[in-house]
Amino acid sequence: MSLQSNDAIIRASSANVGDAAEGCSPAGNVSAALPHEEFFLEPVAGDGMSADGIIPLFSRGVSVLLFSRGRAEVRINGKSYPAEAGTVATVIEDEIVGLENVSADCICFMVSAPSETVIDFPSPADSDILTMTVISPVFTVPDRKMALAMEYYRLMQTVNADRDNVFRWEIMKSVFYSMMLEVCDAYRQYGTVVGKSELLRHEWLGDELFRLLSRHCRTHRSVSFYAEKLNITPKYLSREIKRITGRTVQEWINRLTIMEMKKQLNIPGRTVMQISEDMDFSSPSAFVQFFKHHTGTTPLKYRKSAR
Repeated sequence: MSLQSNDAIIRASSANVGDAAEGCSPAGNVSAALPHEEFFLEPVAGDGMSADGIIPLFSRGVSVLLFSRGRAEVRINGKSYPAEAGTVATVIEDEIVGLENVSADCICFMVSAPSETVIDFPSPADSDILTMTVISPVFTVPDRKMALAMEYYRLMQTVNADRDNVFRWEIMKSVFYSMMLEVCDAYRQYGTVVGKSELLRHEWLGDELFRLLSRHCRTHRSVSFYAEKLNITPKYLSREIKRITGRTVQEWINRLTIMEMKKQLNIPGRTVMQISEDMDFSSPSAFVQFFKHHTGTTPLKYRKSAR
């Protein structure tokens, strides 16, 4: 199959379509911003895409790309991965995702959920998702696994279209959780690429770190705390995590702390004082300062924009 010299970007929107080959969005129309509390489901097709280059989309939550047909290259934060029918790609908040060298018959489906939704998942699913998106964000699964993932996608479309259902949000979360469990199971079985012996040796470290982070990031924000739990030095932990993920341990701690802060701020009735105490900040002002430093806005402004 020949590949066209096309570049594309995954566009997230609230559109609902019933057929893989119809209603697919032209990838150049990028949604500038995604609301904090919403799911987005969108099919993207390869035909008619322009060659204007990669247009970045900063994912505001956890996104899953399901490739059902054709071939392409998935670029995540500048790194390119081959994709074909049966490929699954997962990205988390603030990742830059694009498609390149997209074949004309390529079709993929994107599901995006708020980060707070994943943080709220029971363990070990939350830590498994973090490990998966960092260690092996793109992998290929058997047809039966892809067919099952697509069943969840279609069910989410149906539920999302029923805007009169007062339980729509809860049902969407439950279906997305079920789909992510299937994706995590597929990752466990098929996500490790043969030949990457270095990845096999160090995958356990990333896995254990993210398990600890999902359990303790609410109250512990020092690298030394996690290094002690893993019985290694902070220097070794920082070096290895930077090497296999591209980010430092402190960056991951800060990132997950902000995700937890946003989750708490989205709970009606929760005050900054209550949240700062629960998250073991020295004072509400320290909480506000940390949040503003890492997001560029205050907790109050974030809370208003999320409504």
